[in-house]
Parts: sequence; structure tokens; C-alpha cells
Amino acid sequence: MCCFVCVWFSCSGREDAVIYAAVQFAGAPSAAPPKTKAASDTTTADPTLPVSAAGKASSYRQPALVLLILCCLLLAAIISLAVYHFRTKDDPEKYTSLSINYSSLLNQLQDLRSDYSNLNKNHSELQSNYSKLSGSHFYLQNNYSRLNETHSELQSNYSRFQKENSEFKKNNTELSVKSSILDKYCPLKEGSSKERVCCPEKWVPFNGKCYYFSTDKMNWKSSRDNCTSMGGHLVIIESEAEQVQFDHHLYRALFLNLMKHQQLSGNCFSGSC
Repeated sequence: MCCFVCVWFSCSGREDAVIYAAVQFAGAPSAAPPKTKAASDTTTADPTLPVSAAGKASSYRQPALVLLILCCLLLAAIISLAVYHFRTKDDPEKYTSLSINYSSLLNQLQDLRSDYSNLNKNHSELQSNYSKLSGSHFYLQNNYSRLNETHSELQSNYSRFQKENSEFKKNNTELSVKSSILDKYCPLKEGSSKERVCCPEKWVPFNGKCYYFSTDKMNWKSSRDNCTSMGGHLVIIESEAEQVQFDHHLYRALFLNLMKHQQLSGNCFSGSC
């Protein structure tokens, strides 16, 4: 395979020159060297142009040198293309392998694009979930703050209630003591659930009445006058059975007051004798 490049220079009224160049590729049969024909005709010099023969030859060589360099570059490019063409043609297995690799790379590229799309979608979902979780976290944080405030209030109320409960227990204990004393010295009237009869000091409550046992020995009239002066009246027992029944209930009430009062004899109760 050969490539021919021809260069032709022509100047009006001057010597014409034709340059032939042949390019032969590697592996191609050698061709006969191109013939260079130079024809020179005798011309009549123009006496009006003061140019020497050496200057004419120099002006022709410069363009020829440039064209020669361009031809060399073109030749190198053609050789490179030819080598690539013949190597590809002579190595079909390598070409097939490259084609397979190219197809595989294309498939991998498609897979990567699909994975990228899926990852992008997952990223959007995660971003949305993150926004929702951020909102939920803010809401829970507010609830926690409110619950913390409520807990502090409840704790304060609990402490206050504990203090009040202690005071209530103390008051209840005091009231219980007072109630027992009240029941002891101010018993409820017989047949009444609210009205009480409070006995003076040294008087014994019994069946809604107060009894006073005197240690002085007096006759009936003096005993009656004494009871009347104390705001009561002398107890009158008309039968032995009444005396026994009276003594049975009264002695029980009297026994409860033995720790505070002396053992007394005689009897009178408030209001009658």
C-alpha cells in the first residue's frame, strides 16, 4: 500500500519545478522509486528585476520544507491508523473480549445508576423520617418539660399534704384524748345521741346523770340539804331490789373513777336525792 504526495511550484516567467514523494507502508511491496523530472527552459532574464539566482532558490526551498514537514506528520498519522486497523483486524479475540468487557461495564453502569436512584429515594425517605422524628422529639421534649413541672407541683403538694396529715393525726390524737375525757366527765344523756351532761369535779357520771359520794355521815335531812346546796337531790331507794340494781350499775361506773377519786361512801346525784 503506497501513498503519493505531489508538490508543484510555478512562477510566472520563471523556472517550473515538480516534486514527487512516495510513502510506502510496512509490509507493502516495494515500488519503483518515483522519477523526478526537472525541466528547465531557457528564459530571458528581465533586466528590471535585481534578484540574484541564489535568492530565487532560497524563496522556493522554504515552502517546500514546510510542506515536507506536513507530509511527514500526515504520514505518521496514516501509519498509526493503519497499525491500529491491522492490529484490530488481526486480533478478533481481543476485540471480542473488549466488546464483552464494554457490555459488562455498560451493565454495571446501569446497575450503578439503578442503585444510585434507589439510594437517592431511600435518602429522601430517611430525610422525611428524620424530619418527623425531629418534630416528635420536640413534642416529647415539651411534654417532658410540662410533666416535670407537674411532678414538681405534685411533689410540693405531697410534702404539704404530708405535713397537713401529720397535723391532722396530731389533732385527731388530741381529739381522741379529749373525746375520752369528754365521755368520761360529760356523758351523753340517756336517750340522746348529741346532748351531753358534764359532771363537776368529784362527781361520777352514770346513765346520763352525775353522782356524788359523800364521806360525811349525816341524817336524812342534813344529807338532803347538802345535796340541794350542791345543785342535786338525795337519791331515794324505796326497795331492796332497786338498791341492788342501782348498786350493780353504779359500782361499775365508780370503779372507772377509782384512780382519780378516793373511795367514797354515801350517794347523791344531780337533780334528786
